Parts: sequence; structure tokens; C-alpha cells
Amino acid sequence: MKLKWKVQSVPTERYRSFERRGWPNAWANNGQLMASLICEDEYYPPNVRIGSHEKLIAWVYDYSQGVQQRKRWRLKETFTTLAEAKTAVVKCLEAHPHFFLQENQQ
Repeated sequence: MKLKWKVQSVPTERYRSFERRGWPNAWANNGQLMASLICEDEYYPPNVRIGSHEKLIAWVYDYSQGVQQRKRWRLKETFTTLAEAKTAVVKCLEAHPHFFLQENQQ
């Protein structure tokens, strides 16, 4: 399964000191948001490389009932590294291929 992971951009607006950079989201080839990673700490690449951040929580999106009925599922475990979280998301989506939006459900 191929997902495209994209980190939120660095805040640059007027109140950027009050904003935090978000963790990566996973997108399917058709542009569907398939997963989001959440952490209490801001996404800061040097800290991410060495694993110096709080536990990560992964949310996976279920489009099996269509876009309007989208559900969000939280994976039970928390993760200490970004690589662990990404691997868990991929395993979950491989185990539940029906979560992807089908062409006739749009």
C-alpha cells in the first residue's frame, strides 16, 4: 500500500507564535485523507529524528459508508517513534481495505 505522508507547513501568519506545526497526515493516491498523527508536542524535525517527543496517537479514516458518513478510528496503542506510527497505520489499512472510498460512493 502506498500512502503519501505530508507534514503540515510551518506557521507563518501573524499569530504564528500561538500556533503549532502539525504532525503528518497520510493521503491516498486519489486524494483521500486516510490517517492523521497527533502528539502533544509540536512537530519539530530535529526532535522527531531522535524521538524526543511525547507519545504519538494515530487516527485512521473509514470511508466505507461514503464521504458524508466518514468515521474516524483511533488505534489502540500509542507510539514512541514516527516510523512505528506510520507502520501501524499501513498495517491497519491493509487489514481493512474497505476503509478506502470506492468510486461509486462519491
